[in-house]
Amino acid sequence: MILVIAKHDEPTAILIHELLQHHKQKCVIVDFECFPAQDKLAFNLSAKQGSRVVYNQANGGEISLEKIRSIFWWRPELPKANPDLTDAALVTHIEEASAEVVYGIFDDLDCLHFPCSRNVMRRAKLKLPQLTLASRLGFNIPETLVTNDPEAFLDFFNAAQTRVITKPAVALPNPIFREVAFGYANLVQPRDLLHFQDVRLCPFIAQHYVEKKVEIRVTVVGPDVFAAEIHSQSTNRTKTDWRHYDDGNTPHFVHQLPEKIEELCRKLVVAMGLLYGAIDLILTPAGDYYFLEINPAGQFGWIEGMTGLPISQRIVRMLVDHV
Repeated sequence: MILVIAKHDEPTAILIHELLQHHKQKCVIVDFECFPAQDKLAFNLSAKQGSRVVYNQANGGEISLEKIRSIFWWRPELPKANPDLTDAALVTHIEEASAEVVYGIFDDLDCLHFPCSRNVMRRAKLKLPQLTLASRLGFNIPETLVTNDPEAFLDFFNAAQTRVITKPAVALPNPIFREVAFGYANLVQPRDLLHFQDVRLCPFIAQHYVEKKVEIRVTVVGPDVFAAEIHSQSTNRTKTDWRHYDDGNTPHFVHQLPEKIEELCRKLVVAMGLLYGAIDLILTPAGDYYFLEINPAGQFGWIEGMTGLPISQRIVRMLVDHV
């Protein structure tokens, strides 16, 4: 059996689930938001008989975890307590304890974990180790400053021979700073410097702006590398950050990476302990490639739909055959 651990209505999880079923594979979507309020778990451990784990879903499905061959982890949610509980401290305790139990058990299953286990995922999401590792492997990276020191930021800005962009050091859910929450890059405008002392409030990333011919989305699945070029400079909306999305005016095409860059992408994913990674690069007008970041759970359905790259089929093959 193959597990898809994700929200039950997550589009990518549904796509992979349907493809696995098309390949006649027994697979189940497990949504941790249903635990422990609806779903039940029983973990039996014996010195003589070893362990046995059964996960019972509210819909009646019983899953023996010893029979799991592969897990497709895709942005799973944390467990949720019974909504009838009103004591905030009790709810917090239940949800934290449930997360420790369910992730501890599922992470420890002896099977293929795609793109990786949760412990590896925690570190893989960190932007600063990503940049350090990418630079050490041989990628070009933008000149970068991470700081909450207003003077250090001013010095960095004044010394730059190009424009400067800023973005959050960590992309966290934030209902107030919505732009920051989604990690958009923003060009520093002269008027922004009037408030430079606010830098002290929270560390952030500042980088020299890298001129773009196109942006490259590289999706690595095991040894296979799928690259697409995003013509973000075709529309003002996406010039600074293609994630502002203007798909109707932003052409997407399959891109042939130089062999050296393709190999660097493979090495980066392997070095991070991943089986999958969505890498964002810039191709400059001079023909140089610059690394920006890697998302260990970056969406791929949209790029597959716009270019025809067979990313989802390759993922399914890995889940089924471990190849």
